[in-house]
Amino acid sequence: QAVRTRALALDTAPQGAKLKALLDVDIVSASYMIEEVGRAAGVKIKLGDAQPEGDLVSDGLTLKTVGFTVAADGKFQALLHAVRLLEALPIPSSVTRLDIERAPKSSGNASGLWHMDVYIRVLTTSDVSS
Repeated sequence: QAVRTRALALDTAPQGAKLKALLDVDIVSASYMIEEVGRAAGVKIKLGDAQPEGDLVSDGLTLKTVGFTVAADGKFQALLHAVRLLEALPIPSSVTRLDIERAPKSSGNASGLWHMDVYIRVLTTSDVSS
């Protein structure tokens, strides 16, 4: 059984290395990607603090979970475009909360702007200081 376990470990080592490379995203790079979404979608994004959420350990690989709060203002279609881009970031991440509401009226007139709050969870193997 030890020989079989060792053979399995050696057989899956290349996939483990690929997974580790995929998860090796530093938090600053992730924040730049999130901010770039705003520019690409044509909305103003305000990125809140990155909040460490804890560690997950699997097969000797320690994954750190970091949450970002993101606020954006813009036209409804542009905000939806931004959400689609945030969901498709090229890093291991997920949008876990989304709130969209019409911006308050200004001077009694309805504004054409909407406000969005998003929470994004990112997985990384990089060091995260709390």
